[in-house]
Amino acid sequence: MNVFTGLLIALIATFSLGCSNGINQVTTPSNSSQPNSDAIQLNEGAQVLLSGTLNLENGTVVFDDRTANPYLDVTGFVGSNFWFEIDRFDPPDEYRIDLFIHNASPFTVFDVIIVFEETYGKTIDNEDNFIDIFDPGDLDPYISFKGLGHMRSFPPGETDDQRLELIFPPGESALIDFFILASYPGNVGGVYEITDWNVLGHLTPNGSVDVEVSVFDHQDDVTEVILDTTMFSGAVTPLSPTGPPNVWGGTIDNTLGVVPDNYHLLLWASSPSNPQFTTYDMVDVVVFPL
Repeated sequence: MNVFTGLLIALIATFSLGCSNGINQVTTPSNSSQPNSDAIQLNEGAQVLLSGTLNLENGTVVFDDRTANPYLDVTGFVGSNFWFEIDRFDPPDEYRIDLFIHNASPFTVFDVIIVFEETYGKTIDNEDNFIDIFDPGDLDPYISFKGLGHMRSFPPGETDDQRLELIFPPGESALIDFFILASYPGNVGGVYEITDWNVLGHLTPNGSVDVEVSVFDHQDDVTEVILDTTMFSGAVTPLSPTGPPNVWGGTIDNTLGVVPDNYHLLLWASSPSNPQFTTYDMVDVVVFPL
């Protein structure tokens, strides 16, 4: 991968520098220093472009000093090509926030996502999925940039914006810690999306029902898709490919007689990636009366 090291260092530098046309002021730590490129260890796969904290009270982004971070030190490269604007507030606690990122580099990057590492009591209401990259088992919500195309490419010179829908209870902190990931020189290795959850029938207190879900991986090498059905049967349920591309399915057996209600279940999927991570989603299953 050494052949790509110089290119990626240049990518990070140009991706993060420049002037924002948003309304927010962007600051960096006053004691930050230029990173030592000789000390940067880069691997093919997902790379941290930048990380920091959104301050919803004063409209700023403060970027982290990543000098000691083992994944990537971009301290001296951080600029103002990521910003946000509060679009509207719906009382009592719903915010709509527009997130912007601009690729000022000469390179195309892939699978750019913003991961919300700490929300301080707030709830992300429109996450794409959850991810545990860099911290196995720690589920963080994320939103994808340039997420509509199959390749999820982010070409040079383009800007993308995504909506963040936030539940912000009164009295909670105005801060949100985040980091932004991009894959280079190709697509990310792991599962990049779980979507289209379907329950194919009605589950009753003594019955069963088939379910299916779409799981997307650029390399088509998904190793597992698991649904946590412990509350219904005392064990998890592995799903299997059902025939249509990217669709996995299985059967929920309500052997424990769970009573009628709406239940939220955790679903996760993984495939080989560097670094290794698992993608998660929360899905709904309704138990109907007999």
